[in-house]
Amino acid sequence: MSQTPFSSDLLYTALDISPQALVITDADPAPAGGRIIYVNRAFERLTGWSAEAAIGQSARILERPDSSHKTLEAARRAIETGQPFDADIINYTRHGRRFLNRWTMKPVRDPSGTPTAWISYFSDVTPIAERE
Repeated sequence: MSQTPFSSDLLYTALDISPQALVITDADPAPAGGRIIYVNRAFERLTGWSAEAAIGQSARILERPDSSHKTLEAARRAIETGQPFDADIINYTRHGRRFLNRWTMKPVRDPSGTPTAWISYFSDVTPIAERE
């Protein structure tokens, strides 16, 4: 049995059909947050942000004043120290619908170990929280 050669098209297809929302940002730790460089279709469906509208924006497009400042500060510290991060946080779709986001974020590192990008997976866990 031969293996299919790995290619960037194969990778993008796999990411795009994932049922879990995915966003990739640059590693800029500036106060505005990392800039979005990729989103998959599940991100578009969950957030209402098309790839065209989201790419180049700060990842903070999902935040509103009632997004947990404590959680956002913990995420900022994780970014500054290059550590993975997991949390639940209130986020908002492009059209203002509030959702409870289970957020997992990990750095992509260059050969020296410096983060060059961040990969985040999102899940809307609002229905689970409402049942509990």
